[in-house]
Amino acid sequence: MKAQRVKAILIGIILFTVAGASHLPGQSKRAKPRLQPGPKPDLAITALYISNDCYLIIGIRNNGPGHLPDGAYVDSNPKSVALSIKFKSGLGGSSGTGLSLVVVDPGKKLIKPGGELVYKLPNMGSVRKIEVMIDPQNNLVETDENNNKMSKTLLECPRYIEKPDLEVTDIRLKRGCTIEVTIRNLGSGGVRWFNYVPPKAVRIQMMVDSKPWGSMTLKEFDPGWKLKASGGTVVSIWNPSPRVRSYQLKSGSHVIKVAVDADGILPESEKSNNRLVRQVKCGLLVTPVNRKKI
Repeated sequence: MKAQRVKAILIGIILFTVAGASHLPGQSKRAKPRLQPGPKPDLAITALYISNDCYLIIGIRNNGPGHLPDGAYVDSNPKSVALSIKFKSGLGGSSGTGLSLVVVDPGKKLIKPGGELVYKLPNMGSVRKIEVMIDPQNNLVETDENNNKMSKTLLECPRYIEKPDLEVTDIRLKRGCTIEVTIRNLGSGGVRWFNYVPPKAVRIQMMVDSKPWGSMTLKEFDPGWKLKASGGTVVSIWNPSPRVRSYQLKSGSHVIKVAVDADGILPESEKSNNRLVRQVKCGLLVTPVNRKKI
């Protein structure tokens, strides 16, 4: 009887070893499904830019050494491979799309090792940030998982880039001797969104009687983004730091100088009208003295 019990225990140990040794308690199964046996492929994003004719260009390559499985192209297959594209616009909005591999690569150029593909999306103006990723669901077993994604910032179509022309058109005193400044975009192009915010923000500088009188970014001066359009005009009371100090002039005569794009970072069709000088007296506006650089 004892010999039979020992024999049963030994048989149980053998069965456990054969059936369960590949997944012992405490071990996690591979969550990522395999689509193919043999050598693994390697899909990589190789290029991301906007062309001169305003197409978004996405380069994809199979670095190999393995072929892509046929299942990767089956749109109805939950294990099929897809291309993810995510956008962020200049005004803060975001959007995205997902495309199956059969749509991106109908000719199956990527199925063989070394196969390359250029996918194009038309009518791209500008984007703040874009991120593309092949196989975002991680269905494909690859030799390298670190080259499936690429992101870029500040992409624009060169054909659509026409230059703005910012001009300080007026400086005048308002009630309480506050200062009102008018800036207009005379150019054929608008100011780009990234010139409203740091680190490439256009800065407006004021000097009163040859002393700094504060500065404002374009977003602070033009919160409605009016200068993004050709012909846009902004009229604003000068008040860069209302919590820090008052920007009301003291009684008497003063010389006010205003410079838009004081740091010279904005590409413009005309730079000579970026500065305006006016002599004022509290409550009285005198004829402009001249335009000159600060």
